[in-house]
Amino acid sequence: MNSMKAVVKRDLKGAVLEEVAVPACGDFDVLVEVLAASICGSDINRYNWESGKGPYKFKTPMILGHELCGRIVQTGACVTHWEPGQLVVAETHIPCGRCYQCETGNSHICAGVQVFGFHTDGCFANYFSFPSICARPLPKGVSIEEGPLMEPLGVAYHALSKSNINGDTVAIIGCGPIGLLAVQVASSMGAAHIIAMSRSEFKLDLAKKFGAGHILDVARENPVEEVLSITGGQGVGTVIECSGDAAAFTQGLKMARKGGTFVAVGIPKRPLEVDVAGDIVRKELTIHGMHGRHMFKTWYSITALVEQGVIEFGPLLTAKLPLEEFEEAFSLAQSKEHLKVLLIP
Repeated sequence: MNSMKAVVKRDLKGAVLEEVAVPACGDFDVLVEVLAASICGSDINRYNWESGKGPYKFKTPMILGHELCGRIVQTGACVTHWEPGQLVVAETHIPCGRCYQCETGNSHICAGVQVFGFHTDGCFANYFSFPSICARPLPKGVSIEEGPLMEPLGVAYHALSKSNINGDTVAIIGCGPIGLLAVQVASSMGAAHIIAMSRSEFKLDLAKKFGAGHILDVARENPVEEVLSITGGQGVGTVIECSGDAAAFTQGLKMARKGGTFVAVGIPKRPLEVDVAGDIVRKELTIHGMHGRHMFKTWYSITALVEQGVIEFGPLLTAKLPLEEFEEAFSLAQSKEHLKVLLIP
């Protein structure tokens, strides 16, 4: 077990499959055999090196990937709470543990945070070593192939936890994996009405299956007008913007009701012009940015949800390829017909 295969980012476009050394297991680390990994939109940004998304603080060479499920094969000398053989998923942000944010209970927005596959080598490989504090047990009832989706589920849950949606109306813009997970989480949290929006009929059908009472094809309908019509002119209590589309972002501000909440999950590629007076100030709109998951409260919450059987991962897994076929996997992950694409080392 001296060498392994890994998807390595070296140049501006794409990546290469290389034979590299198996990473060392530090005193506070766990070394896992990667059993399944999934491609995230942020992995695509780095793979394509998109302006405004890919290059920021990113150094090459770098092994890509951060969503995984693996089996522990070795533990560091100072690790006492994990054992070889255990199945784990991972919190993908490594906090420093000593900055203001870490010391005040906000380590998920650590000033010196490092992210798998971005600041440190990632998991698109046969083996992966990472701090044991970031390891989380694979929940009961979640398969190995579903395990990597715990990380994006945490993003969806964290976004919805920014607002009290119980008995209220929620608009979810963008029905990619996080948006579709957000529909399920909103339903489990007791949202009275869920409005899901996408340009994809396939994704809208899934949103309806997962609990959206209203689905809007934004390629054919004006989403702001439709939301105002559905809500009797008031707008929705909470908007979860998952698409990262600049126009969708500004539309989301307009469809939020006075005193409502807007949560920014997606990242637009360019700066936006916003009607601050009309869409924010006079509405007394609350706007939340959100990043990753609250460490580690979110993990306990989403583990409870999946063990209760209220989250369905299966329909989101639309393709599975061996690690050696990573180029095809990235191509599929960028197509409209796919959601989560798995790489199996």
